[in-house]
Parts: sequence; structure tokens; C-alpha cells
Amino acid sequence: LLTRAAEVDGQVLYSPFAASLFSELGKLAIGVVWAMAERTPFPPPAELGRAALAFVPPALGYVVVNNLRFTLVQVINPGLLQLLWNLK
Repeated sequence: LLTRAAEVDGQVLYSPFAASLFSELGKLAIGVVWAMAERTPFPPPAELGRAALAFVPPALGYVVVNNLRFTLVQVINPGLLQLLWNLK
């Protein structure tokens, strides 16, 4: 609904992809602050890299889904989109 409210003359004044990027960067910042607050020792870089690779496929999935939402909101009525999204 906010995406429709941000339209001026049928055009969105911001990049949906940039909005998704800033959202993900915000989540990353929260995660880093949380990890630093725990004060547990970090694993060696080799182990950390292997563990991080396990999160790549889900992260790519979230990128696709988040960007798809912005695209769909521009095409479909937001109320109908919310109804269809909840059916998944």
C-alpha cells in the first residue's frame, strides 16, 4: 500500500531495488551489532567462509522474492496482491 501511495502520476519516485538493498543492509548491520554484542570469539576465516556459503542460496531466494514484490505491486492491486501472497 505504501508503494502505491508513493506514486506520483503513475511513476514511483524511488528505485524498488535500492529499497530492497537498503533493507538487506539494515538487517546485516543489526546482525553485525548483535554478533559483536555477544562477545564470543569469531571462528577462523576458513570455517567462517564455509559456514557463510550455506546461507548463499536462501539469501539469493530472498533477493528474488523481495524484488518481485516491488514489481508485482506496480502491476497488481495491493489488496489482491496481499490476498494472493497470504495463500502461499
